Formats: sequence, structure tokens, C-alpha cells
Amino acid sequence: MIKTRSRIIRAKLYNQQIGGELTRKDAKVAIHQEVMEHAKAGNEELRKLGLRGDIRTTVNTRRATNSHRISIKTDYDFNKLFRVGLGELMMENKLSKNALCVIGTLSSSVTFPTNAINLHSSYPAFEDLRAPIGMIPAPLKKALAELEDFEIIKRTREGGQYALYFNPFLICAGKLVEKDTYLLFKDSSYNPANV
Repeated sequence: MIKTRSRIIRAKLYNQQIGGELTRKDAKVAIHQEVMEHAKAGNEELRKLGLRGDIRTTVNTRRATNSHRISIKTDYDFNKLFRVGLGELMMENKLSKNALCVIGTLSSSVTFPTNAINLHSSYPAFEDLRAPIGMIPAPLKKALAELEDFEIIKRTREGGQYALYFNPFLICAGKLVEKDTYLLFKDSSYNPANV
């Protein structure tokens, strides 16, 4: 609950400091100022502790509550990762454990806007995939083939290297995807236009 310097008397809002009636607009401004002062004090406390996060305060007017969110990684770039379709597929128990391991390991490396797997700022060679996934070559090749059969990934050859793309209808690193990536998966059974 937001504690304000104002109180309601017979459905009218009065400022306790000046003793006068407040308009609705003045009340909103007063409440917003108090919330922002509270957030500022919280940010100062974070800085005293050596943290660089910022408290961002939002006010829910319906519930008369405020909430605080702390941004803890201010110097990082983030992509939104949409995985609803992929989660449903994974819960159907159609994929092998190795295929699930590949998805779980590589999904954090999906890049925007290509939806390609990018390890250490480049397309990973097969040997580069083995280390983070922790598989020997034969099971990894089988898992990648299985994921291609289920239309979860596609492997293409680009500039002498293989590129690995996730199906943007299952897992996507943002709301947009490059046209070339879309064209790779436009005939996918997971494309809502094909259902």
C-alpha cells in the first residue's frame, strides 16, 4: 500500500501538510513524487552496497500498490526469447534425451535477428558444439539429425561454414526474424500459416 502525506476524508482528498483539498491530478502527482523519492532512496542504498542496479518503480493504480524491479545487468545486451511452441513440443516426449540436451544447451545461444546459433561471435563448427553439449560425435550427429527431422533446426552452409538455425516458430530471439531465416522455415508444420 502506498503511504502518502494525504488522506481521504468523506471521499475528498486532503493534503495533511497544507490542510487543503487536492484535485485528482494533484493527488496523482503527489503520489508519483513520493514513489519516486522512495525509489531514489533505494537506488542510493544499492550504490552504498556497491551494486550498479537501478530500481524501477511502477504504480498499480487499481490495487494502490507499488512494485520495485531492479535492473541487475545494466551493461549487457538482452534478447527476448520466445519458447512457447518449443516447450509444448518438448513436453510431448517425442524427442530423445540427447535431442533435448542439444536444445537446452544451444537455446541460450540463439541470436537476434538471424535465429542462428552463435558461439563466441561465430557460427560453431561441429567440434565447437561438442564441448558445451558434452557429447561424443556419434550421438551428437544423431541428435542434430533428429532435430532436423522434427523441423526444430536447419543446418546450412555459409561461407565454408555450417550455420545452425532454430525454427523461429518454436524458439525465437525476438519479435522479428530475418527474411532468409523465415524462408528456411516457411513450409514448417509449426508455421501457423500452414496449419
